[in-house]
Amino acid sequence: MAQAPQAPYQIVMAFEVFEDLEQMKSTRTAALARIRGLARRPDWGHPLTGLLKGYRSLEISHDKAGAQRAVYYVHGERRQILVLAVGTHEYAYQQAAARVERYR
Repeated sequence: MAQAPQAPYQIVMAFEVFEDLEQMKSTRTAALARIRGLARRPDWGHPLTGLLKGYRSLEISHDKAGAQRAVYYVHGERRQILVLAVGTHEYAYQQAAARVERYR
């Protein structure tokens, strides 16, 4: 007997992510589309290490403007994804590291 499909994960964004997205004029739409995709594929990104161990990084884009990333945490029991930071590779990791304690 086939199992019923699981409900998608709920996407929750740290309030600072809205400011991050405001700065991403040319890639904002792509960022939101990729983040929405996490609802069905929370394992899309790669696992992080160090201070951000337990978090994942999702590639948003990689073009002449630079690599764009979203840093997020998958809470399996709650079926929730917390997006901690979005932006250029360096910015996203720096901001996520600065925000991590606030959202643990």
